[in-house]
Amino acid sequence: MGHGSSEDQPPDGAGDGPWRKACRSFPAHGRARSVLGTTVGEVRSRVSVPCSPHTVWETATDWAGQQRWMLGTFVRVTGGDGQGPGSELMAFTGFGDIGVVDTMRITQWQPPVCCVVRHEGKLIRGSGGFTVVGDETGTGFEWWERFELPAVLLPLWWLLKPLVVWGLDRSLRRFRDRCVLVGRAEA
Repeated sequence: MGHGSSEDQPPDGAGDGPWRKACRSFPAHGRARSVLGTTVGEVRSRVSVPCSPHTVWETATDWAGQQRWMLGTFVRVTGGDGQGPGSELMAFTGFGDIGVVDTMRITQWQPPVCCVVRHEGKLIRGSGGFTVVGDETGTGFEWWERFELPAVLLPLWWLLKPLVVWGLDRSLRRFRDRCVLVGRAEA
């Protein structure tokens, strides 16, 4: 498995329990903080999924299939095979023709436990990822994002953060439902 760059590393004391152990780049507890003149805004959401870690991993890494559960987002692989470090992804989040393009590079890949991406776009910068912790009876899934913003945009982040958290929470509930459908099809 590849290792992320230093900016993909968690702050001291970040994360807890099996979530923190599953992925080296697990971020801190959803706070904004200043790092080298930029503001880092962090969000995360967890959901329990009544499926195996394999089903959860396969559903999460079906990049084109994310549009079925991630609100207003379409994802496609733009470089590599989308299944390991160095692969490139592009996501469009929005409605109609109005939205934001997010270019990403996979920096960590540890199936079926952890995936980390580096956001490398002009507007969206930072890191994000997910962890999968569980067994055949049920699985915890956590998605996190760490956005790097110019410090001057901190007030905008505080206005947008509740909407981002709401969208992520809702998307993960839809993700859970999608996993259940995929799990039934696999059975």
